Amino acid sequence: MTAHNVEIDAARSAVVQLRPRYLRKAEAAKYIGCGASKLAILLAEGVLEARRADKLVLVSVASLDAYLDSLPNARDGQGAANNG
Repeated sequence: MTAHNVEIDAARSAVVQLRPRYLRKAEAAKYIGCGASKLAILLAEGVLEARRADKLVLVSVASLDAYLDSLPNARDGQGAANNG
């Protein structure tokens, strides 16, 4: 094989994983491990950032990550029953 063919083969086998910036509400709830009602509360309280595309509500993955990062450590025993 020539160097050119090796580059083409390498390009074909490359795997690119894209992380979505926004998730639908059902996907967002699964992402953080809660139900639809808890997600609705977090959205209403402004804890999570969302956008609207007609009737579709899209929740920011960055805000979901920030919410998860803000939760207390499970070893601390604080708030574990109130966060799910």
